[in-house]
Amino acid sequence: MHVLPHTHWDREWYEPFESYRFRLVRTVDALLDLLDVRPGFHFHFDGQTAAIEDYLAVRPEAAPRVAAHVAAGRLLVGPFRILMDEFLCSPETIVRNLRQGLATATRLGVRPRIGYIPDSFGHVAQMPQILRLAGMQDALVWRGVPAAIDRPAFTWVAPDGTEIRTLYMATSYSNAATLPETFEDLMVRAKRIVADMEPFRPEGVVLAMNGSDHLAPSATLPAALDQANERQDEIEFRIAPLATYAADAPRENLPRWHGEMRSSARANVLMGVLSARMPLKQAELAASRMLERYAEPLAAIAGFDPGGMLDEAWLGMVENSAHDSVCGCGIDAVAFAVASRYERAERIGAGVRDTALQMLAERAAVAAPDGRPDTEGVLLWNPSPFSRAGVCEAVMALPGHGGDAELAGPDGSRHPVQRLAETEQVVVDMVLRGAELARIVPTIHSRMMGTLSVNAMTLTDGRVRTVRLELGPIPVGHFDVEAAKREVEEAAKRSPRAKFHVIGNGPPLARLLVDAPETGGLGWTTLFPVAAEAPAPTRVSAESSTISNEHVRVTLDEQGRATVEAAGMRLDGIGLVDGGEAGDEYTYSPPARDTVVSEPRSCTNEIVSTGPLEARIRSWQTWRVPAALDPSRTRRARRTVEMPVVVEWAVRAGEPFARVDVRVDNTAADHRLRLHVPLPGRVEGSHADTAFHVTARGLDGESGYEHATPTFPSRRWVDTSDGARGVAVLHTGTPEYEITGGTQIAVTLLRCVGWLSRQDLTTRSGPAGPMLAAPGAQLIGPHTFSLAVYPHEGDWHAGNVPRVAETFGHPFAALALRPHDGDLPPSGSALRVEPASVQLSALERRGGAWEARIYNASDAACEARLSAGAPLAAHEAWTVDLTGERATPLPCDAGTISLVLRPWQIETVRFVPREAT
Repeated sequence: MHVLPHTHWDREWYEPFESYRFRLVRTVDALLDLLDVRPGFHFHFDGQTAAIEDYLAVRPEAAPRVAAHVAAGRLLVGPFRILMDEFLCSPETIVRNLRQGLATATRLGVRPRIGYIPDSFGHVAQMPQILRLAGMQDALVWRGVPAAIDRPAFTWVAPDGTEIRTLYMATSYSNAATLPETFEDLMVRAKRIVADMEPFRPEGVVLAMNGSDHLAPSATLPAALDQANERQDEIEFRIAPLATYAADAPRENLPRWHGEMRSSARANVLMGVLSARMPLKQAELAASRMLERYAEPLAAIAGFDPGGMLDEAWLGMVENSAHDSVCGCGIDAVAFAVASRYERAERIGAGVRDTALQMLAERAAVAAPDGRPDTEGVLLWNPSPFSRAGVCEAVMALPGHGGDAELAGPDGSRHPVQRLAETEQVVVDMVLRGAELARIVPTIHSRMMGTLSVNAMTLTDGRVRTVRLELGPIPVGHFDVEAAKREVEEAAKRSPRAKFHVIGNGPPLARLLVDAPETGGLGWTTLFPVAAEAPAPTRVSAESSTISNEHVRVTLDEQGRATVEAAGMRLDGIGLVDGGEAGDEYTYSPPARDTVVSEPRSCTNEIVSTGPLEARIRSWQTWRVPAALDPSRTRRARRTVEMPVVVEWAVRAGEPFARVDVRVDNTAADHRLRLHVPLPGRVEGSHADTAFHVTARGLDGESGYEHATPTFPSRRWVDTSDGARGVAVLHTGTPEYEITGGTQIAVTLLRCVGWLSRQDLTTRSGPAGPMLAAPGAQLIGPHTFSLAVYPHEGDWHAGNVPRVAETFGHPFAALALRPHDGDLPPSGSALRVEPASVQLSALERRGGAWEARIYNASDAACEARLSAGAPLAAHEAWTVDLTGERATPLPCDAGTISLVLRPWQIETVRFVPREAT
């Protein structure tokens, strides 16, 4: 019996981080003392390094002791920084998690080789390949393993064929928690541990996990085990590191499992966390998208080094990926902290994006069609690694305020616009006495006032003297801020009692839809306004209750339900369905007698946009739903409340899908609100976007410890098809879906509960945590959800769903600019990835080189080509593993890098641009 003293340390859960760290410090203090006096003692710190980092942050003087025990192999840490939920964080977050954990472990003196992931609520299909790419030799898991695995070890196979031996803690990571100290009691408990493992044929070697959640080590355990070894020879007890058990565990004739593991056959996988506290899921997607697809690539392309800012953002993203954090299965204080970290990460990313975009704009040599240097144009940046056009949003100043205009490209092409809103930018408008103005003026430290640039400051005389600031979205010309400040300050001091009218005006700005031209992969183009030669042709239509473009037609009925027609299909009755919820943050559990509401009490539809680029129809709805559960929790209350809902459908020129935005002012508790999309026929399963993979699933899961609720996770989209016809739902942060009865896709928008965990659920036996109130999880208040419905021919491959989802989820970035010289052309492509099956996960600058992480989203092998243009044109390239260690040199011909990828293979390519050499 390999006895492994350990602790499972949740940084935040039913107590906030600060409370747990207070306990953590005392626990590690005691642990280090025990390690100092017990040379044969080993302790496993949960497969993550964050807890050790948290400890050293307040005990920095203990760093040498910690490092000494880690280097000696007696204190086991890593390989991850956080034990994450694999389905609710981005695949790139999994990579950064490993990278951060391995970096800390290496600094402490060890390179972990076992992927310890005991408590994730299921496992993604590509985890064997991810672990192998990070140098792992084995994995160790508990939750999610299917009933077909009946051994303490098995071979887990990723979609690309990568295999990893996986050790299975069939009876949990706490099967030997708090072992008795007396010999008799210890032997009784040990024999029970062995008996519990007998069905799995352990071949004479058993792993006894001596620990559980937040448990400190037992100082008396070594002596108790020594005594047991002296007094009997039936069981040999060993306190040893995990690697020792791994060396003794079976290796031959192992059962095999392919793909993801989300079975509740022997442990809860707590499927309801996919929809608990949905705003956290939306915040996660927004922040990861900002970092991965805008901030990092733009910084690499523009040559912007943000120092450690992006590293800081990624620390928060990884911390939030913890299974009790992003899952939303904690107290309200924890949810608040998680949301704050996501907001911080997104703000950092936005700052890097905006700065890098400005630098790219400054490098692009552009000239206005009219030759005027003060004409304001716009730079559009395509975040996708392939050439694309399409309708996008931009904010800029247009000449002829209120008149017709269009945009001209560098090649003279004309592109229509659609005005959405216009505003006169007045950011300062106040009257001050001279003495007060004289105190304020010195506080102006730069040309920036909020997000606008000060391009001039003038002082005019009159009964009330006027200080006028000319503001704009971009800096124009040279402006001596200090000289202007001195003039105003001196005038104010001379007339301390006089009145000064301070007004800051920006130009009239228009929020536009732009028909963007074809723009290269990770590339840019510049457009300038010109007078329209003729009215823009309308590429969409809107009449009565119907909107359409060349691909899609949407019609609303009197109840606000939509019919979507496209690709020869008619999807009737798309709308919301509201039902009761008697579960908790972990698990959905409908009340025994449910009341389902599937139509609003009142509805008013109106056309709100008629083109030429977008048609939009809005449905104002009032829903009357039960206010909560009744006191018995077996049915919904008779008392009802009004729940205002606005559903807005839109079609844009050229897009093969219909956009739908749902705004809900949630006034009810204990309910689940879903968008139901009826299918043209019955299907037998689904495909969903997951970490580096498109995962196929049936209609149901495998039951066991909990009822297998047929809800599943998707990262950005879910698709279902009968082979000839398919329907995809694209989304931005609503990851839970169900194929109800094989005839509808139901996407959860809100699942409102009031408890962290309960013991009276019909879909799960026993609690999943302490029974604590979590009123914030009722999600009372306003919420907005953005989705799209995409009918297509064939399956997800034939419908090119990943690329369509890419264009929906990653809009062009836009920045206003003026004509200027530069070293880059007015349009260009920084990185093109081919063929279409190859997806880009990341492009980032690491050291003096650039790394692009790609994967082959196909069942067929392919030759991947990365064509790097200015300013990324590659000089030399090679593959690296996930930690950055160099592997195989790659041919690099005129900036194009080629490599062969297996089906579903992940690869990281490091290349050095010519500019860097």
